[in-house]
Amino acid sequence: MIMKRIMTMIVSMLLCMATFAQTSQPSFDQQLTKARIRGDVEAMYNVGLRYYNGDGVAKNERESFIWMLRAALKGHVDAMEQVAYDYMNGIGVEKDLVIGFEWMQAAAEAGQVDAMENVAINKYLDGNYWDAYKWCSKAAAKGSKTAAEWLKDLDEQLYNDQDTTR
Repeated sequence: MIMKRIMTMIVSMLLCMATFAQTSQPSFDQQLTKARIRGDVEAMYNVGLRYYNGDGVAKNERESFIWMLRAALKGHVDAMEQVAYDYMNGIGVEKDLVIGFEWMQAAAEAGQVDAMENVAINKYLDGNYWDAYKWCSKAAAKGSKTAAEWLKDLDEQLYNDQDTTR
């Protein structure tokens, strides 16, 4: 009787562990199915990541880009930033800095903090300190310590620019 209970408990625990393993990290095929059939945006992004990293599937930058673009077009902000990065660096797609920056801007406007920081850097490098300040402020408000540090430098830069125009 006791042995039967112990065996039942062990079988139950194994079944629970197997179920947890399946639900905690879906296989590549499960994510691909969700992405293709259900149009699941998060699954599209995850399929793109898996192709990018070669996680459970052969690494394929072109496939990664295609899945990231699908997710980005449906509004996934992290995918938007990845599409921007891919365009800017020619990963899985022909390099195009203009399109890459447009995607980075879209990700920033959608609230992606890293994209906000990248837009701020680009604006700063273009000499557009006020826009750089705006994007640093937004990123800092979302918790970016890096952007908060940059704001101090921008404050000084903008203050000095005003002094020279007086």
